[in-house]
Amino acid sequence: PATIADLARVVATPPPESLGSVERVPFGQRRANAAVTLLRLGEREQVPPVFDWTDDPEALTQFIFRCRERGVGVGPLLDCLKLVGDAPRDRYPRDARYALLLALGEFPLDLVPEAQRPALLKQLADWYRDDPSSGVHGASGWLLRQWGQADVARQVDETPVPYSPDREWFTLAVTVTPTALPTPKADEGAEPAKPAEPAEPPPAKTFHYTFIVFPAGEYAVGSVNDEPDRAKNEVRHPVRLTRPFALLDREVTLEELIAFHPRYVGFMRRYDAKREDAVFGTDWYDAAGFCRWLGQQMGLPETDQPYPDPTTLDKVQYPREPNPRANWAPHAWPLELGRRGFRLPSEAEWEVACRGGARTAYGYGGEVALLGRFGWFTDNSGKKVHPPRELRPSLRGLFDLHGNVFEWTHDWFADYPTEAVANPLGPPSDSYRVVRGGSWSLVAAICRTALRSSNAPPDRSFNNGFRLALSPSEVPAGGGEGRSEKGEVRSGR
Repeated sequence: PATIADLARVVATPPPESLGSVERVPFGQRRANAAVTLLRLGEREQVPPVFDWTDDPEALTQFIFRCRERGVGVGPLLDCLKLVGDAPRDRYPRDARYALLLALGEFPLDLVPEAQRPALLKQLADWYRDDPSSGVHGASGWLLRQWGQADVARQVDETPVPYSPDREWFTLAVTVTPTALPTPKADEGAEPAKPAEPAEPPPAKTFHYTFIVFPAGEYAVGSVNDEPDRAKNEVRHPVRLTRPFALLDREVTLEELIAFHPRYVGFMRRYDAKREDAVFGTDWYDAAGFCRWLGQQMGLPETDQPYPDPTTLDKVQYPREPNPRANWAPHAWPLELGRRGFRLPSEAEWEVACRGGARTAYGYGGEVALLGRFGWFTDNSGKKVHPPRELRPSLRGLFDLHGNVFEWTHDWFADYPTEAVANPLGPPSDSYRVVRGGSWSLVAAICRTALRSSNAPPDRSFNNGFRLALSPSEVPAGGGEGRSEKGEVRSGR
């Protein structure tokens, strides 16, 4: 039989670099099994190395879902959480609390000893409100909602938190005046109707947006050569992002898009959807238009808008979209990355965020059987779109990166370059924009991190939604350098 030292050695041994993608899953399972056994034996200090990872979080994720099924109760997990929670932040692996919180989420709250519940719930609320780690922030909020503390979580969600370089997340509050429903036109030939009374303007609404910050640096995107279901257009290559970026922790909802354009009310009713569902059926132009509109509602000047006002763009240089459904917008709507307003993420930014440093097929690891814990796809979606934040967050605190809805990115689709590229945005113009992340209606392989798909910009497929991105900065509004879609470096002003 294995000794404590043998088990500890298994837990602390990372996968060899040469180990293939398929073999990494059972390797991570063995590490997790050893950690679970140590926990059952009361060896709390020997468990945290299972949470340490460089580019493969398989063992950490396997531990989350193997504790309860292998006989670990709430008590040992709470002991571990106290151990790492009370220690200096650099003593244990950075994702230890994230993993332990999700492992606790496999249990209902009534299995937590009653005497311990108030202190635990307070700790979760404090971490959700104040912890600088986006992973701990996301996991704490998810667990509060799982345990019936939605009101507590909502208070945090609706509290603005300014951007700070020493915190991995921040929250913006944007008060908007919804766009009014257009007045119905009278039928041709009918008697003119009496002038209608002036409609009351729609009441203002405040939406809250939590963004997760990623630093500038060099990253690898694309799949490794032996990843199952790999496509030819997923060539792994380095990209260099010269500025930090921030990605919304969730997908934009139907309620938010309805405030921008009321036609989505009819769309929502036609598909029996709910206002809190992730938005679907939006074309690329409405996604980009929503970004501009939200910036306007927030009071951003034009010098801060990444997408310029279409009415100011020369129609010869920027021809309008030929499809009549979107001929108000320029086909190749230019983007200034350095401006601080809302925009769609670049394809590279989206994948960097989804990976969170992982080389594996999914942000959580490589085992397909665990996809339903993190994303809505054909096996678990019930053939419908779901509200954001129902399933577990990624290691960086982002929700629904795999499945639910494909997400529009800014980029035109093209084959990846083989050399390193700084701030890539695809070709200057083409016929299709990139969508990423998979969908509620599609199989697991389509929900992989590296999977690339595309749609024509006017396409309002029921699979397509989006989330917001922006470029956080400490410099004054609009300052810093920005890169245009053509690749020139220019002033953000």
